[in-house]
This record gives sequence, structure tokens and C-alpha cells, in this order.
Amino acid sequence: MTRLAAIFPVVLALLLGACAYKHEAIYNVDRAMPPGTERLSQDRIRDVIVSAGKQLEWNMTPIAPGHLEATQNAPKYAATVDIYYTPTRLQILIKSTTNLLQTSTTIHAHYNFWIRNLESQITTDLQLAAGGKSG
Repeated sequence: MTRLAAIFPVVLALLLGACAYKHEAIYNVDRAMPPGTERLSQDRIRDVIVSAGKQLEWNMTPIAPGHLEATQNAPKYAATVDIYYTPTRLQILIKSTTNLLQTSTTIHAHYNFWIRNLESQITTDLQLAAGGKSG
């Protein structure tokens, strides 16, 4: 029994550590648009962003000029973000989540994976639309 009592704190620490790796600071995007995007119309920018999101299975809903709402649904998780855009600025901000262990500052790492992929796809597609090189 003494041996079990000595091992218990180690096992507990390992289990808690395994859960902790899944939490990261919430990643919000606030960045300059790729060069050349300023030559694109607001409608063209919206269409490129919507297309980029759909490639990654985000449901994209226009809310207002310069504002989209995007939702990602997986079997166990879901996230909704607001996407704000101008010819010079892109923002992707967390709106709501389901089963992603969100606190005021942290979230499951899978959310950040989704957002980084979405940001990358949008950036690449806007570069191509603006006549620049991708990557």
C-alpha cells in the first residue's frame, strides 16, 4: 500500500500533464493583408475568404460588408469566429465554441490548429487573387 501511495502523485501529475498539453492561449488573427490585396474590390476579397473557408469545411455566412461569420463543426467540437476584413487588414476573432474547453484566455489546441489553417488558406488565396506568389 505504501508503494501505491508513493506512485499515486506521479500518476496524477502525468495525467494532469497529459490534459494540459491540449490547452493553449487563444489564437486570434490581427494582421496586415498580403501585398496587392488593396487592389481587390471588397466583394472580391469576401469571395476569396469564403472560398478559402469552404476549402477547409468552414460554413461561411456574410454578416455585413467587411464581416463574415464562420463555423467549423466536427463530431465532438465546434467553433464560430467573426472574420473582419478590409483591403489592408484581416481579423479572425473567437466568438463561441463547443467542447473546446474554452476559458477567458485558453482553449483546446485543436481550435488554434483550425484558426492557423484558416488564416494560412485565406492568406495564400488572397496572394494568388492579388497576382502574387503563394507561400
